[in-house]
Amino acid sequence: MIKSPNVADQFYPGDKQQLTQMLDGFFANIKKEKKFKNLKAIVAPHAGYIYSGQVAAYSYQVLKEHLEEIKDKDITFVIMAPSHYEYFEGVSIGLYDAFETPLGRISVDKELGKKLIDSHPKYFSFNEAAYEQEHALEVQLPFLQYIFHNLESRIQNLKLLPMIFGNTDPIEV
Repeated sequence: MIKSPNVADQFYPGDKQQLTQMLDGFFANIKKEKKFKNLKAIVAPHAGYIYSGQVAAYSYQVLKEHLEEIKDKDITFVIMAPSHYEYFEGVSIGLYDAFETPLGRISVDKELGKKLIDSHPKYFSFNEAAYEQEHALEVQLPFLQYIFHNLESRIQNLKLLPMIFGNTDPIEV
């Protein structure tokens, strides 16, 4: 089961070449900053790219510089996003085979997702309706794909663990 994009051509270009050109422009405008040690997470906005793409690119540039040191690893990125359209309790883990964008597909770490759901059913489930209209998680994916484009030969396996937060206490989760 492949999750197709909800907001391509709305929040970002739906054409691969146009999207790549837009991302090229965002990353070309970034002044190199100092490198962070022991990076564990980044925070990036989830609005349309014309509004927040440049800010998101700064976050992903920090991540890219950190990842350039990683070789021959399996990597799972956890992306946490709020639910804007669907009301539900807990956190929905998107147990799709992959998420698709104009830049291709990112596989989901279904094994890790199922482990979380099985071990903590109070908090985690797969609520497919949470993904039907949601944009907050989706708009992160082209940035992730873009920074990994040149690193693919050094990364064994890139996977995604998508999480959409419904009505829950995020600190408790």
